[in-house]
Amino acid sequence: MKFAYNLLVLSVVGLLMSTQVGCAALTADLPTILTYIQDGNLVLNTIQGFVSMYFISHPDPTLQTQVAAAIVKAQTALDAALRITQGTKDLTQDQFTAAFAPFMAAYDDLLTLVKPLGVNVNTNLVTVKVNANTLEVPAPLVAAKLK
Repeated sequence: MKFAYNLLVLSVVGLLMSTQVGCAALTADLPTILTYIQDGNLVLNTIQGFVSMYFISHPDPTLQTQVAAAIVKAQTALDAALRITQGTKDLTQDQFTAAFAPFMAAYDDLLTLVKPLGVNVNTNLVTVKVNANTLEVPAPLVAAKLK
């Protein structure tokens, strides 16, 4: 999945660099958009790694399937946000919100599932804090932009 994502990002950057008509505003927003996408994926991958280890010692096939589906849903929403924003000139706050709101909704659904497993969001964190039983992740950067 990471390879496909990195390939997609590189393709988008290459496409934008080769297209000159009407891309000035989008190109200016692209680094910010990519930062939000990468940060969201980093948070999701961190949660995924933690819960994978959790389910080794606390097997629960039903919950594990639900968590895996929630992670895929959030990743898919991030991919959709990238595709939506890449085709938009002069991205407005409303367009930005419309693009990333599905990710935040899917992320909130994921947190509901993984909080009982020891995953918490700490808005004061910049990096991850982990111990044997808990994981604290920072809120995705895009969450602050959507408030």
